[in-house]
Amino acid sequence: RQGPQPKPASLPNLKGLKVGVSEKIISAQEGWLPHRFKIHDDLKARTAVFSNGDMTVAFVGADLFGMGWKDINPMRDRAKELGVDHLILAMSHNHAAGDTIGVYGHYPAEFIAFIQDQVVESVKEALANMQDVVELRTASKELPMDGIRVQGLFRNARNPGVLDPTISLVQAIGKNGKPITTMVHFACHVESLQKGAREMSADFPGYMCDQIEQDGGGQPIFLNGAVGGMVSGDNRARTHESAEVMGLQLAKIVKEMIPTATSASTHAFTVDQRLLQIPTTNPNFIERFESGLRSNYRGRITTDMMYVKLGEAQFITLPGELLPEVSFEILEEMNGFPRMLLGLANDQIGYMVPPYDFRVDAYEESVSQGPAAATQVRDMAIRMLKEKF
Repeated sequence: RQGPQPKPASLPNLKGLKVGVSEKIISAQEGWLPHRFKIHDDLKARTAVFSNGDMTVAFVGADLFGMGWKDINPMRDRAKELGVDHLILAMSHNHAAGDTIGVYGHYPAEFIAFIQDQVVESVKEALANMQDVVELRTASKELPMDGIRVQGLFRNARNPGVLDPTISLVQAIGKNGKPITTMVHFACHVESLQKGAREMSADFPGYMCDQIEQDGGGQPIFLNGAVGGMVSGDNRARTHESAEVMGLQLAKIVKEMIPTATSASTHAFTVDQRLLQIPTTNPNFIERFESGLRSNYRGRITTDMMYVKLGEAQFITLPGELLPEVSFEILEEMNGFPRMLLGLANDQIGYMVPPYDFRVDAYEESVSQGPAAATQVRDMAIRMLKEKF
């Protein structure tokens, strides 16, 4: 479904679906952060909480580099105390947000605690301003490829040309006919700024979200995709100005897509959550186990994945950076509209590289659990798709 679509004769009954939105700053103004970074523009947690009375799910798009299961699960537990059945913390993988994992030698416990408090407060605030949803609108567009690049926006630096050029959106419309939230999904590393820079920034998703809000899209939320391999921005200047250009270009594409959005024909709202254990053979990750940053049982790490249906839209969470060629195998089994794989959602276990492309001494492999991760994530996603709903 691309381009103008016929309008439905009538809207489906969404059976009491509500949504509440909120936005909180997560770049700490005091304590740990200012001693190491200058804040160019604030990092944010952007939240949309959906509920139909039986199920409540919070989608939080956060301007974060990444965070482990150990630090995300306390937020999920606190959200449950507020009445939220499932929290999805979808991290943008922003390289200008500081290391919230500890992979570069420093674990910022004070910063982590601040982020946890702000995310929970954002969920609490969203729950306090729930509104009726009268329509769910969805749109998806395959952006044109220019050789191995996507419209001058994205590229795969590892396997050139192998990436998903799709950008998708889900909008919840209120009684006044205006969007309450616009959730935007595509796959791209958020690293438009010069590596090693000591300035904190939300990078291009921040500029994109700000512009979508100015354009009347309600609360914007960015959901990243299968960014492994390295699916990155086609940005050579590596400056704040070029990041802004990219963000505004993406916002313009979203604005052009909104008139083509179609109304969901179903009120479906379901969630499936599964645990999985991944064998870890990378010595670098074994060191992290010994540091206490990850739990380990008989050489395996535990994480989880979720499958959410909201209207016709399908979401599957990925606990890290899946290579796009593996994501295609999952997308083939999905029949919703749009189909969205959420990278770095509720965990960041590193790169998930398929066994047939696992290379000795390549960068992605150096920050991967081992060749089993990609296939286990793929198999779990397909199992959820086939066994429920």
